[in-house]
Amino acid sequence: MFAIAPLLVAAIFFVATPVAAASDTALDILTSYRSLQASFSQQTHSSDGFVQEGRGTFSISKDARSSMWEYTRPERQKYLIRDHTLWLYLYDERELTIMDIGEFESMSFSMLDREAMERIYHVQENTRDTLVLESKEEPVVFITVLLENNLPKTLIYEGASLDITTITFDGVRPNISFPARHFEADTPRGWEVIRQ
Repeated sequence: MFAIAPLLVAAIFFVATPVAAASDTALDILTSYRSLQASFSQQTHSSDGFVQEGRGTFSISKDARSSMWEYTRPERQKYLIRDHTLWLYLYDERELTIMDIGEFESMSFSMLDREAMERIYHVQENTRDTLVLESKEEPVVFITVLLENNLPKTLIYEGASLDITTITFDGVRPNISFPARHFEADTPRGWEVIRQ
């Protein structure tokens, strides 16, 4: 199972239009998204040298206040975030974990606006193609978002444990309309449900 923190933090940023004014910064561009869908590959390098890789699809909708990471590799998993709740689907284990993430303000999906991000993070760098943030509260984390053609290309999350997660996005489609059921949480029949 992948670390949840990088996924939740990434969901904060991606909610815009690929058309930007010449003077717009990466933060301006990222906070203008309404929705987005992309394929991704992920590598997490732990401080002990272990490398974990994953692939899948990422979707986010500002209007639905939801994001979803669907992993196809190394095993099928889905992280669905709606408002302040996380649904973690582990398909091989036939297990669903439902967790309130409201207490983690810096990870909450409702923090999609610029004011909220600037309240939670120190902006270390904000150019047209690069955004670097440092969390204001402990544990301190660093987040770097790199844009290419006004679209997110790479997100790097450096956690307090010295683990580094790099997420690379491909086939980014901004401002798409999702079917109403796209972000619905369901409880598969016969699965174990864990509430935290």
